[in-house]
Amino acid sequence: MQSKYPWQKTTIPTQINDSGNDAPALQLYYHRHHHPLHTDYTLSRTTRIAPSTQNPQWTFIGLGASTPSLNQRNMPVVRKWGENHINKSLMQIDSNAWLVGNLVLHRSPVPSETATWNDDGDNSSYTLTEAPTPVPPATTPPASPYIKLVHEAGDASAVWSIGNNALCKVRYIEEGVTRESVTLDFVRNQRPSFEVPQVLHHAFGHDRSYLFLQRVPGRTLDAAWPSLTEYWRRHYVNAVVNVCKEMAQWKGQLFGGVDGKNIPEWYLLRPCDPVDFSSAHLQAACEAMGMDCSNFVFTHADLGPTNIMVEEEPQSGRVGIIDFEIAGFFPRSWIRTKFRLSSGLDLSCSLADDPYWWRREVQRALGDDGFDDVREAWEKWQGCKPPQM
Repeated sequence: MQSKYPWQKTTIPTQINDSGNDAPALQLYYHRHHHPLHTDYTLSRTTRIAPSTQNPQWTFIGLGASTPSLNQRNMPVVRKWGENHINKSLMQIDSNAWLVGNLVLHRSPVPSETATWNDDGDNSSYTLTEAPTPVPPATTPPASPYIKLVHEAGDASAVWSIGNNALCKVRYIEEGVTRESVTLDFVRNQRPSFEVPQVLHHAFGHDRSYLFLQRVPGRTLDAAWPSLTEYWRRHYVNAVVNVCKEMAQWKGQLFGGVDGKNIPEWYLLRPCDPVDFSSAHLQAACEAMGMDCSNFVFTHADLGPTNIMVEEEPQSGRVGIIDFEIAGFFPRSWIRTKFRLSSGLDLSCSLADDPYWWRREVQRALGDDGFDDVREAWEKWQGCKPPQM
């Protein structure tokens, strides 16, 4: 049956082939949906249909028509647009006060022992209190040198910098999923060799989570990449492999988050299946791919260059790790497998001549260190009937 909007096709070099090279192995068929408030795209992941006669790599196509858009799946609440868009979650009351959900953030030009946190950058302090009733009038976007929107992911999440050393991360609440603040507390309690953000405060509104974090110093590996020498690029590959090995020493008896709740790992769902992030469902997927599920190790599962912090100018070579939203206990095989599958772990195309270099080299180094992967089994497990063209 002909779709109202025609299928379009694109080929994306997403996966890492058996020789360790980036392979243009993913063909996605997608069609555009028009909505009164936004436009989104329906697409899926991959289906192996046949080996190319001209190229030993496999060719893949995606199934789109029956798959809910990635914009809409698994959202427990309706995402808001207009004046209630998530990038308007932080509003200004006056020059030193901001409304953040049901909280008011106050800035003082001097440190305070009773503040939620002190800012060493300018000897100021920030304090969170419950918003009064009625809520004071506030405007967006904040017109302040102390508050800046530094990241937004469409209508899903937004991050603001606060002063010199704090961040406010706002995202929609996902029921049954381990909170990032819980995971960060767990990681910090392990006394890791790498830096991770400190949780300053975590609040919850009607449909949103407001996570206040102490900023990890430095800049992302992605931003630093163009200025790094070959020596430092290799150094950071080895540093992240060591981070993976260190975290893999933290064992868990059950699949899932550190508190036993769910992990929203999309790569362990098939596009033809219902959305189910329960630990039992994702573990069954791992078992179907032949992973050893007799024990589980802690895994970040999203170690792309934008989630790795490095020094402004490399000296000690220390790294920091941020964004533990999908971290938890997985089979050990998933550590290397994720690097071989996820284009989200690539370098930014605008900053690197070879965007696939990072995860290609990390997965190779993991293999040299004894980490196995189940990429081929994952491809077979993901198989779905291709669309009728």
